[in-house]
Amino acid sequence: MQFLLESLGVLFLFLIAGIALAILLLITILMLLFRSIPAINALNEEISSYIEQIVRKITANWDLQQLTQEATAKLVELLQPTQLSAYSEHCAQELGQLTGYGVARGSIQGLPALKFLQPLMKLFAKKADLEASKNLLMAEFVSASEFEKGTAQFEFQLLNRGEGWLVNSLSITVTTPTTSQPNVLSLGRKTTMADLVEENKKTLNLEKMFLKAD
Repeated sequence: MQFLLESLGVLFLFLIAGIALAILLLITILMLLFRSIPAINALNEEISSYIEQIVRKITANWDLQQLTQEATAKLVELLQPTQLSAYSEHCAQELGQLTGYGVARGSIQGLPALKFLQPLMKLFAKKADLEASKNLLMAEFVSASEFEKGTAQFEFQLLNRGEGWLVNSLSITVTTPTTSQPNVLSLGRKTTMADLVEENKKTLNLEKMFLKAD
């Protein structure tokens, strides 16, 4: 009986120590997160400004061909001049000129956006995964804007590989009083952070192979 009580006492001490460690870790993460808020806010403002620039550019005269200048290589491959012209003509007729721009809001994924997590990630993530994601950011933002004849919601997926933001996909939902339901115009295909990391890993492995060959 005494041995059982002693074992329970030791177990209780381990439990208390575990709880204290978990609380300390949580407090540390919250403190680091609080310190990173200004950087995250600045990143949100940067993306919002970038999207506003694109929306105003393509809606000035409704020319979606302008999107090719801001597109990822994958999106450029999928963009078709005939489709862009048809979408541009449709939006010009159904919506008209921009009358009220809606500031874009959304979410960001990637270690550069949450630098405070990098020390913890080094403990739990594979080195190859960290190397492949160290400069990789993905953002999904939505802007709902008003036009002469209706409204349009612009849903962007943006990628940044350390060299600036580019559009990976764009969906425009057109709503007018004369249509019974919204019309969705889609350009490109969304990807995931996991797929992007895998692509980067393959690219890095190829680069290492070429370096060894030299």
